[in-house]
Amino acid sequence: MPVRACLAGLLAFLASAARGEAPLDSLVVVQGEDAWVLEIPFAGEWRHAGDANPARIVVDLLHARSRLPRAPGVFAQAFERGPVAELRASQLDQDPAHPMVRLTLLLRGPLPYHAGRHAAGSRIAIARPRDARWGAPWRETVGRGAGETPQPSPMPPRLATAEEGRSSAAAPAGAPASGATERGSRSGEASLSVPPIADPADRLLLRGEPSEGDRAALELPAREDPALLEALLADTAFFSATPATGVSAETAAARALGEGQGALLEGDTTAALQALVRCEQFYPQTDGAAQARVLRRLMLRHAGRLVEADLGPAPPAAGPWPLLRAELFEALAATALARDDLTIAGEVLTAWRAADPAGGAWPAAALRLAEACADRSLAGEASRWAAAALQARPDLRARPKALLIMGAALAESGDAEAAAAWLAAAASAGEPSVRWRALALQADLLYGRNRFAEAQALYEQLGGEGVARVERDWARYRLGHCLMARGDPRGAAAAFAEVAGEAASVWAPSARVRLLDLTEVRDGAAR
Repeated sequence: MPVRACLAGLLAFLASAARGEAPLDSLVVVQGEDAWVLEIPFAGEWRHAGDANPARIVVDLLHARSRLPRAPGVFAQAFERGPVAELRASQLDQDPAHPMVRLTLLLRGPLPYHAGRHAAGSRIAIARPRDARWGAPWRETVGRGAGETPQPSPMPPRLATAEEGRSSAAAPAGAPASGATERGSRSGEASLSVPPIADPADRLLLRGEPSEGDRAALELPAREDPALLEALLADTAFFSATPATGVSAETAAARALGEGQGALLEGDTTAALQALVRCEQFYPQTDGAAQARVLRRLMLRHAGRLVEADLGPAPPAAGPWPLLRAELFEALAATALARDDLTIAGEVLTAWRAADPAGGAWPAAALRLAEACADRSLAGEASRWAAAALQARPDLRARPKALLIMGAALAESGDAEAAAAWLAAAASAGEPSVRWRALALQADLLYGRNRFAEAQALYEQLGGEGVARVERDWARYRLGHCLMARGDPRGAAAAFAEVAGEAASVWAPSARVRLLDLTEVRDGAAR
């Protein structure tokens, strides 16, 4: 039996080496005079982050294979003294082609930490606070050779060494360390954080065999299922006892994305950005991470942080993105339109449309964007968004305002025939404000096509009592132009004089200028 076990271990080691995986069979914990240090015999790619609630440090060893006791399940080591209450390790194979070992250090309180390299691999060091009482120095190896008894360390670790590499001492445990990824992360990229452990049952499971009462309460099988414990360690809100690849990662990514969206809706952009970056960095192969990239880029561009928005992997080009919330898109679009930023509003609507191709709520916002574009003479954008909204939601054609927006967009783009049909439908809808606006646009179309008699009839109708002041003043002013075009200078002068006499009218100054021009022409003709 020992020979067979040795051969099995050798074959497993050779298989891991053939796949490019680095085995992790031991960890060294050293508590010195001024620091607590975890030495990891791993020199490959890694990433690390700290969190304050709960206080912990999470280290991911990429392309690593755990050979610690109880692998691939959870290995746990508790400590009675010192800053770390418990050390956990498990194999997280979110993607079978990219295995990963996650180390979690559960702290007794938020503390800063250093992360760097040393001669044998990687190192996490926690400086001893001045008032801390950690006890005598000791050194312990867990995993291979774990039978050693704690003993004083002959050389207490020092923090200020050249081999530590980049330091994160300035960052508290609640804020991720700078340089958290050792594979060339850029200093301008956002920091990392890790989601809290939501289920307190994992502490009970990881301290040893639970009692029969605990088994009954948690409905656990008679033996610990490595897949179940692995899911618990994945820091997810929910877990599955089915050993399906990627289940826990997808759940964790969706939760992190949800945290980011909730924080953004509350106005906490810092917490939102941390949650989105955490989702991207710790669960990169999931659908949640892809949608987090979409939202991260959108929120940074919305905030004017254009350089940061282009950092990191590019977001997916096409949806659907069902995890992104409609109320978040609604808020981003509304604020962009409120500050008259039609470019960002268009980007928000484009992403919203890709996220929900079925057209749930975005068409109504698209109509508002089309109206804003038409008011600013952006004819192409106005007609494009109005047409897209009405195509996605045919029921919007029953709304007079939607008909008016579509007609105005077509009129601005120069399609007079189609615009006239839409405006006629809007004018017959019965809603007064929409009807007046539609009639004014119809009259302008007729005037632009030299159909002055028809335009004059509509302007006279709008110049009567009971019409909103904006349309009424415009119609009386335009009536003067119609009469001039039809060769009636006396009637035009009377129309301009009426408008010029209303000091509150926005068109009064222009009417006075036109009236003066007519007077000069008349005086010149008299001479």
